[in-house]
Amino acid sequence: MQDFTDEQIERIELDLEYLDTEKAYDEYLDEITECCEMCKRYGAARLLEEVDPIAYRCGFSDYLDSLSDSYYEIDEEYYLQSEVDEIIEEMEEEDE
Repeated sequence: MQDFTDEQIERIELDLEYLDTEKAYDEYLDEITECCEMCKRYGAARLLEEVDPIAYRCGFSDYLDSLSDSYYEIDEEYYLQSEVDEIIEEMEEEDE
């Protein structure tokens, strides 16, 4: 886990857009699941959340864990690592 200073966090939150994790998870479920007419019509994410909310939340938790390879979690929001690293590098260059 990366540690950031308050100044870095402020700049990251100001300059970058965080990932809407619930929307991204729902889109992911809808993309990979077209197993039945109901899923196609209403969306797999919506059906799973309504029919089995515990399974939906467990899957969402697993999805968040999978983001750790390419996203930093900062103040409970997820930011793309490459963009954060670029901001940090810019800040370090400004300090020189």
